Amino acid sequence: MALPETAVPDTAVLVRFFFPYRDAEQAGADALRVAWLADEVQLVQLDLVVYEFVNVVTRILGHGPEQATDDVVNLFRLQMPIIRVDTGLASDAAALAADLGLSGYDAAFLASARRLGIPLITPDRRLAAAGGDDVLPLESVAA
Repeated sequence: MALPETAVPDTAVLVRFFFPYRDAEQAGADALRVAWLADEVQLVQLDLVVYEFVNVVTRILGHGPEQATDDVVNLFRLQMPIIRVDTGLASDAAALAADLGLSGYDAAFLASARRLGIPLITPDRRLAAAGGDDVLPLESVAA
């Protein structure tokens, strides 16, 4: 599948840039990272990514304070533009969460992508199904 010019990756995508998973979606994350490094696609991240990323590295991967701090610094070294929440984005996320049965986090990513008119990239099949044409499943990026 052809990559869009610009996209919003969710946290699960960006975590895979640093910590590979052994699943079908990892090939998509690898292909996206290569394309991003080659300036073939621009990625913008929602500010929420930072806090979800911290949860992954501390609670799931079990990194201690020093390693977790290094992980966050490495996330910022990507130097991706950051979408900051505001009243409008939060309101859009709330409406999507209620309408589509999404978590507030997932709805925020979808609302961000829709606001910018670019696709959200995620390995989350439920989110991809709920978001319809506004979401690019990560697995399809490697195809």
